[in-house]
Amino acid sequence: MMRAKIREEPRITMTRFYCGLNLEVRDRADIFMYHDLNDLVQLCVRVEQHIRKRSTTRREVYSSKFKSDKPQEEKKRRERGKKKDNYRESSSKEAKIKNI
Repeated sequence: MMRAKIREEPRITMTRFYCGLNLEVRDRADIFMYHDLNDLVQLCVRVEQHIRKRSTTRREVYSSKFKSDKPQEEKKRRERGKKKDNYRESSSKEAKIKNI
């Protein structure tokens, strides 16, 4: 717009910027007050930083929870495997005794 030397009202520029935002950022920016394009840009930067910070903490919580559950599951699988092996050994011993 500047190259073509077309001037538009600041309200229209803010509207075009606002419509081009990510939906999540737009929803959060709609809650707060802003007076000009500079305020809107700064607000959107803060909202994006907050969203990124929140999403990384959720990933860390999820990954740490997943890692803590994994060893317990492996331990349960090993115990099940041992029980199956013990059952197979005992049943094969009984079959040998019967054959004698």
